[in-house]
Amino acid sequence: EVQTCALPIYYKGKVAGTYTLQFVVANRIVVVLLATDQVGDMDEAQMRRYLKVSRLPMGMILDFGRTELEIESVHRK
Repeated sequence: EVQTCALPIYYKGKVAGTYTLQFVVANRIVVVLLATDQVGDMDEAQMRRYLKVSRLPMGMILDFGRTELEIESVHRK
């Protein structure tokens, strides 16, 4: 099952905003689609934040910005 998911962001005990995850697959994997020249450290850091907030174990960044699909997998620390 694939779904989108909105997660609250807390600051000092109050909801300060939300992360909207593009795709969550099988309630285990966060998938983010990009169209950039290259997946960078900021993209991976953003995925780690998604994993921390969602408590999901794995994320995949799919980058369609080049002639070949680039796939980066990120695991929660």
